[in-house]
Amino acid sequence: PFWLKLNMFQITICLSKASHLASFTMHAKKELLIGLVMCGFASGFRPDSEEADVMAVVENRRVVPATEEEWRTVGYKDATHCPITHWTSLYKYDAAWSEPWKFQKPSDTNREKYYSSDDTQAREDFYSKMLKCTEGLHMWGFGSLLNAISIPKLPTDVFPYTINGLERGWASPGPPNYEIMALGIKPNTQKTVTGGFSSHSNYIKNYTSEEERCLKKQEWSEAVWCREVTEAHLKMEFVYVPESLKSLMDEQQFFEHGKNGPPAGMENACIYTNVPTKPLIPPNSHYRLLQTYVDTVLIGALMLGGDDFVEQTILTTGFWSKNYWQDDRESPYYVRSPRD
Repeated sequence: PFWLKLNMFQITICLSKASHLASFTMHAKKELLIGLVMCGFASGFRPDSEEADVMAVVENRRVVPATEEEWRTVGYKDATHCPITHWTSLYKYDAAWSEPWKFQKPSDTNREKYYSSDDTQAREDFYSKMLKCTEGLHMWGFGSLLNAISIPKLPTDVFPYTINGLERGWASPGPPNYEIMALGIKPNTQKTVTGGFSSHSNYIKNYTSEEERCLKKQEWSEAVWCREVTEAHLKMEFVYVPESLKSLMDEQQFFEHGKNGPPAGMENACIYTNVPTKPLIPPNSHYRLLQTYVDTVLIGALMLGGDDFVEQTILTTGFWSKNYWQDDRESPYYVRSPRD
């Protein structure tokens, strides 16, 4: 449904330069169309859904913002905590203290996604909410985050915290090209889910040094946001906030203000977590349950609360599978699997 004016030599050169912009998960036709549009050789597109998707990718070119204005254009808006001048310098190696991607090493595709306007705006919006939690900020985990030692870049002090009104199961497909079934949650007023929280207050602390504040924002943006949202396609929501900050939970899909109380002594703090963006589905031939993932979660539960907590973690988890379970202990496929 479209016509091309082709110069084969020019197309070959241009596609070799633009090929990294086409995600490996896309249909081959989309990859070709993206390359041709990038190179200016495709015209006369009809706005069917597939070609519209291609055009959207081209229009939202995921390149590294190199100036303050480019960062503003993609959605950076922090004016005081980490001024845009410092943030821009941080990702350009412009200062002795800057080191881009110090806390996470994503693929080129995910790195480009991180720089996109969609990801940047969502990241900035949630970080601005976190900055309002001046009396304490904590993250709640219900899966591999129970095992803090499996994620070196995150805080290792984890404390038990059970949430009401949730159901957990091996039913959240992993990101593209990583065919595992992860733990996911969904609202269910009849269920509870065991988990643990750790302090993330350092990520928003009002340090005297602007450089230190920016480095801590970078650490959260890469080690937490990029890993959980950019790469794993999850989103962030608050589990609990004090009454004075209840507007932070407006328009959330999983958690409502007042449904879960805080841990003892943390009435003025905020707690957030990651939640799936797609419905939960059972394990299947494409997304299987890995034994080393199970091991990682249960070892964390054992360290967190002993045998009783392990038992409760198993009993409050569903979607177990015999048919789509893989014992990968001899050759671990899970990236944070126990090694001994």
